[in-house]
Amino acid sequence: MLEQKLEDQRSFLIRLIDSKELRGSANNKVTVVFDGRADVFGFEQFGSVEVIFTSGETADDKIKMIVEQAENSKNIIVVSDDRAVQYAVRSLGAKVLAVKSFLKGKKRANLGKSPSESKKKIGFNTEQMITHEMEDIWLKKMEKNDHDS
Repeated sequence: MLEQKLEDQRSFLIRLIDSKELRGSANNKVTVVFDGRADVFGFEQFGSVEVIFTSGETADDKIKMIVEQAENSKNIIVVSDDRAVQYAVRSLGAKVLAVKSFLKGKKRANLGKSPSESKKKIGFNTEQMITHEMEDIWLKKMEKNDHDS
């Protein structure tokens, strides 16, 4: 009974990830790592989601190993709320996303960037034009206030 409930929860998670296309781009690969045996679950691939079951090691250790063995760990995003996992994979170069943010479909393009880096960039001429327009608006407002006083 307990195994069936766990299997249902795992199946729901994988279907949710696949149906909401939470992987960002069709080119992104999604791998879900579970503790346990695959024979309890029934499938190793569901749509765009690869499922890995650990046997003889924890899912946390398997995730760390996957990141460590990756050709370019900077291209990996690990979704976990476990601080030890987050710290370990960050130290290996991977990015980290909290589960809640992942399920909300947070934009992954801004991952690992500071707020100033993720802002839209505009050219110098456009910036100057905006500055002059704002200055004109401010001056007109000040003139109006002087006349109203």
